[in-house]
Amino acid sequence: MLEMDQIYFSSFHKLKFYYLSCFMILGGLFFNTNGFTKEINDQIYNTSTFKKITRENLLIDLQAQKIIMLGEVHDNHFQHLIKANLIEELDSNHSVVSEHIPFQNKVTFTSDLNLSLMNAGFDKEAWSWPVHIELYERLRTLNKTIIGANLSRDLLISPKQKNQDILIKLSKIVSSCKLDEGERKKLKSTLFRSHCNLINEKAVTHMEKAQRLRDAAMAYVAVKNAPSILIAGNSHVRADYGVSQILNVFFSNISKVSVSFIEISENMIQDSEWEPTTEILLTSSTDYVWFTPEIEREDPCESLKYMSETN
Repeated sequence: MLEMDQIYFSSFHKLKFYYLSCFMILGGLFFNTNGFTKEINDQIYNTSTFKKITRENLLIDLQAQKIIMLGEVHDNHFQHLIKANLIEELDSNHSVVSEHIPFQNKVTFTSDLNLSLMNAGFDKEAWSWPVHIELYERLRTLNKTIIGANLSRDLLISPKQKNQDILIKLSKIVSSCKLDEGERKKLKSTLFRSHCNLINEKAVTHMEKAQRLRDAAMAYVAVKNAPSILIAGNSHVRADYGVSQILNVFFSNISKVSVSFIEISENMIQDSEWEPTTEILLTSSTDYVWFTPEIEREDPCESLKYMSETN
C-alpha cells in the first residue's frame, strides 16, 4: 500500500503505467481497458468518525470550506481523474493552486494544453506527463484559474534578488509554525522513506527545511487566492507537518478541509466488506481518506540504489 507521495520525481525515475480511458458516474469510477469495463466503487472515509461516507456527503463539506486540500500519489492517473470529476462536481468559484506549477506562476489556457502548461513552467519530464492530462484538460474546460505554488530547487538554493522578500516572509511563517519533536520525527521519517533510506542525516535536515518552506509557500498562495483548491502530494496536505499544520497555526481564521488519496489493491476496492483499520485512517493525518486502485510501477528505489552505488 502506497500511502503518500513518497517517491520524489526526477529525471531517472521512469514510470511504467497504462493510461486508461476513464469516465465517472455517480457512485463509482468505471475504467475501460482493452474493451473490458469494470466499476470501481467509491471508498471514502471520515477520519474523525472512522465511517465510510458518500461522495455527496464529502461534496457538502468541501463546498463549505475556503481552502480545500486534495492530496495525491503523483503518478496515479486514477487519482487525477477522480479529482477532475470532484472539482467539476463542486461547481464552485474556487481557484486552483497547484504543486505542479512553479510558485505564483499562472496558467493561461490556449487551444494547446501542453504549450499552456509549459509556458507556466510545468516540467513534463519531472511530473511524468501525460499522467495529469485528464485533470488539466478538465480544469481548462471549467475555465479554472490555476496558480503555481511549488518553490523550485533553484529558488531555494540561489534566489534572485526579487525573490528575497518572499523567502523572508515564508521563513517567518515557518518560524511561527514550529513542529514539536513528534511531528519533526514523522516528517524526517517520511523524507528518509521517500528517498529509500539512502540519504544521510545532513541531507534530511536540508530537505526538512525545504519541505517546510514549500508547505509555507503552498499555504501562502492558497490563502492569497482563496477560496482555493490546493492540489499537492499527500505529504503536503497533512495536519501534523504539512500545509494543514501551517494553516492551523498561522492562518487559523480560514476554514479548510483536507483529503488524502491512498492506494490499495483492486481486490480491496472491489470487496464490499473491506474496511481500513483505524491506524491507516489516522496515519493519513487528513480529514478524509479516499482509497483508490494502485497502479503498476517499477521500483524507483532500484534506480536510487544503482545511482548511489555508482556515484
